[in-house]
Amino acid sequence: MKNKRTAGTEVLFALALLCVFAVSAVLLVTIGGGVYRDIASGMDENYTLRTSLSYAATKVRQGDSEGSISLREQDGMQALVVEETWEERTFETWIYHRDGALWELFMEQGGEFDPSGGMEVLEIDRFSFEKQDGYFVFTAEEDGAAQSLSVFPRTGR
Repeated sequence: MKNKRTAGTEVLFALALLCVFAVSAVLLVTIGGGVYRDIASGMDENYTLRTSLSYAATKVRQGDSEGSISLREQDGMQALVVEETWEERTFETWIYHRDGALWELFMEQGGEFDPSGGMEVLEIDRFSFEKQDGYFVFTAEEDGAAQSLSVFPRTGR
């Protein structure tokens, strides 16, 4: 038969072990939640950067014909302009960054560029367009992270 002192010690030891397990579980869940938030935030940021760059590159590839792609500046706003001809009429797709988002405006050539008339494509902190040695270079920035993509039109060779 165990004495009362030994039984009390065993109960206290079991309770202490249970408390250590509970505290460890709570810490593990808290740390795991923080890691999950960081991963989810990184994935959102990466999605935004990659999607905006892919969007601009796809527009260049879709409109890839001689002289149909240009960079223009209008009212201090830089834009990628892709021209297309349908049924003997020429249209322009303007892609530009405004008010923390990437925008697209589709209009007939010769029309007046009105940035507020476009459609918001994707929210992004900054987006810029450059042309270097025949390449179009797109740079996207989101939450301090930046990525660039260079696209060389096949008709530019």
